Amino acid sequence: MIPRILLDTDIGGDCDDAGALALLNILALRGEAELLAVTSATSRRWAPACIAAVNRYYGAGDVPIGMLETPGFLDGPGEDVYAEKAARRFGITQPPPRVEGAVRLMRRTLADAQEKIRIAAIGPLRNLSHLLDSPPDELSPLSGEELLREKVEKVAVMGGVLNRPPPGAEPVYTREYNILGDIPAAQRFIHSCPAPITFIDFYLGENVKTGGRLTAAGDMRHPITFIYTVHGSPRRSSWDPITVLYAVRGPDGCWTESGPGRVTVTDDGRTEFTPVPDGRHSYLQSRLPPGAVAERIDRLLDFRPPFSCPVRAGAY
Repeated sequence: MIPRILLDTDIGGDCDDAGALALLNILALRGEAELLAVTSATSRRWAPACIAAVNRYYGAGDVPIGMLETPGFLDGPGEDVYAEKAARRFGITQPPPRVEGAVRLMRRTLADAQEKIRIAAIGPLRNLSHLLDSPPDELSPLSGEELLREKVEKVAVMGGVLNRPPPGAEPVYTREYNILGDIPAAQRFIHSCPAPITFIDFYLGENVKTGGRLTAAGDMRHPITFIYTVHGSPRRSSWDPITVLYAVRGPDGCWTESGPGRVTVTDDGRTEFTPVPDGRHSYLQSRLPPGAVAERIDRLLDFRPPFSCPVRAGAY
């Protein structure tokens, strides 16, 4: 059975979230995955519309979209770098007046699943922390913790600093954006999630630069070309595309997984890995050079659906 994926993304800030969403759509069109739902990990007003615009380009306009229910999270001035621009560019003239809450959509997706699914988390972990703490409801008699235990095969989390920096790296990072975005949520979810978690850390994706093939072609009718150009990153680090590719294909010859262990998030946002024989956590380590991984991702991103309609009038 092909992997079935729920994606939680903070799309609208860094352009590699859009690249990851495109990659997941492409893998679904190739028959390698099923995209079950996408949730916005922030309360950016235009994020759901941007998700819808990318999905529509790949013929996935019927994929359910949810939004963080906490107002005021990463939606201040300057936080939306491209979501509104991309949505308007690709025919969505106004943000949706109402969007299903992310936790409700996650609970519904998990409750409906007949087989275990996989979650790819490429933003701060507030939605997943809220899911973990969610009580039984009309969608399921199970709590969020029970749903995660019974319905989730694994969670791929883009977050943390667990690999060693490459020689000569300057500055040396010890903390990572998605963890710092909501440290209490990261602690709650990572420390208590009953499903296995694999971490794609900062250094794994930093030097894997992708998007250049599309942006060099210059076709601004393509949403990813448009978004990467607006973001000002014709080639961007691939933290989020790697997370999606791993969630679908596993290590795929590109990476190896560490042994089992436990990741602890400190109060200042650092991530520490302790080997534990029965631990539920692991992290990816490089096997191929960054350029080889980038070439693999760029070849996939270059796929263009023959049925796509990149510019469409109307509201989401």
